[in-house]
Amino acid sequence: MRLEKLNWISKAAQEAELTITDGEYSCIAFCQPCEYEEGAEIDSLHAFMAKEVMLSNSDLVSIEALGEKALPHRVTAVVEDRSENIVKVGSIVIELDCVIPSGIDKGMLVDFECSRLDVW
Repeated sequence: MRLEKLNWISKAAQEAELTITDGEYSCIAFCQPCEYEEGAEIDSLHAFMAKEVMLSNSDLVSIEALGEKALPHRVTAVVEDRSENIVKVGSIVIELDCVIPSGIDKGMLVDFECSRLDVW
């Protein structure tokens, strides 16, 4: 996945909103301190304050901003590594800051919401 667009919130504080894409899916992530440039490869995102992680009824992955604010997201993702709480939407890798519930294994789809996605 790569950094498609960089939008500075505050250059002095090195805070930016980053548009991250894998070519099919995209999302907005927060970064501070931001030392990236457009076109940079990003390894993974961190879901800050992930909540309501549950088995999905959907057959399709998705990632979408909640409401008018760009940072909160609703995500349907494939579990990549349950022990490390890693999920994927296409090639977008997301590390959850909470535990994936028991009974949900690699390859299953989960739904969750988060306050924001971060690039570290």
